[in-house]
Amino acid sequence: LSMDVRVSGIFDRPLISGEVQVSNAGLSYVDLPNGLADVNGTLVFNLDRLQVRQLTAHTGGGTLDITGFVTYGRVFSFNLAATGRDIRLRYPPGVSAMANADLRLQGTTRSALLSGDVVVTRFGVNPRFDFAQYMARAKGAVETPNPNSLLNNLRLDVHITSMPELQVQTSLAKVAGDADLRLRGTAIRPVLLGRVNIIEGDVFFNGTKYQLERGDITFTNPVRIEPVLDVEARTT
Repeated sequence: LSMDVRVSGIFDRPLISGEVQVSNAGLSYVDLPNGLADVNGTLVFNLDRLQVRQLTAHTGGGTLDITGFVTYGRVFSFNLAATGRDIRLRYPPGVSAMANADLRLQGTTRSALLSGDVVVTRFGVNPRFDFAQYMARAKGAVETPNPNSLLNNLRLDVHITSMPELQVQTSLAKVAGDADLRLRGTAIRPVLLGRVNIIEGDVFFNGTKYQLERGDITFTNPVRIEPVLDVEARTT
């Protein structure tokens, strides 16, 4: 950090003016799959507000541009916008997705909202990913989140779509389709609503190859992420 600031006022309500240059900084949170690296930019203090004049970072192999402001008067609040390109997210373990995103984070530490749009450009599954085991965990008892966690206070309203005829290949299947989903809930307990359409593909089951005629994966449970499959296939 390179700082040139002036502080005045009283201890409980300081007034700060000046600039801070950020160079090659890093930021991560233990409960989030991705952190920020190579953070560079300029922050401007204007009495009780911190303005993000320019801030760029790398996350998941992609780029992230951040704008907005943070107020730190009687109430700590924020209004930040982020534009990401070619960001890779590895979550849950064994699943990898690359996407472009336009997101906005608004609110306070007690109540915040993350909203915006995400377009998935690539999607992959590790051959060792055990889908049956993942589904079994998803059907388990819902854990009560920590009420003091910052992620529990972060509500989600993100629209997730995919590129047309997105290709997905695993050790058991090779399919093409598209998705139109809405991510809701909280960051510590997210919920998916919407539909994934399967246009075509091949699936191997018990040593037999099936050709998919059509298929839908729907998410309608407002409490947990619970996919419901409706697939039509044929084989000889």
